[in-house]
Amino acid sequence: MMRERLTTPSKSKSDSQTEFMDGLAWWVRQGDFVTIGVSLAAIDEVGELESIELPESGDTVSESDTLFTLDGTLTSLEIESPFEGVVVSVTPHSSDLDAIRDDLLDEGWLVRLKIE
Repeated sequence: MMRERLTTPSKSKSDSQTEFMDGLAWWVRQGDFVTIGVSLAAIDEVGELESIELPESGDTVSESDTLFTLDGTLTSLEIESPFEGVVVSVTPHSSDLDAIRDDLLDEGWLVRLKIE
């Protein structure tokens, strides 16, 4: 199975705007916190979503580290962290892939960081 890496986006936009990373992942910054998820294009690219590898709350990540991985029937995608920070929460829906797919920009968020 091929793995693709998504690169870190520009961080020049103001707070509370949704930014996309290569059209496959998104992030929203609110003060010192960033919420990150994936787009429908990412779900389509990996095929039927089989699993998501997520960090744990309390993990420290550097900018451009792999933050999470989507594994599907067609491929896997590694999504890089757009910021350096500490994981403050991960989705409670990690075992309910339908919930993530059905509401990608709201309930479908995957990771929240407190940025440094």
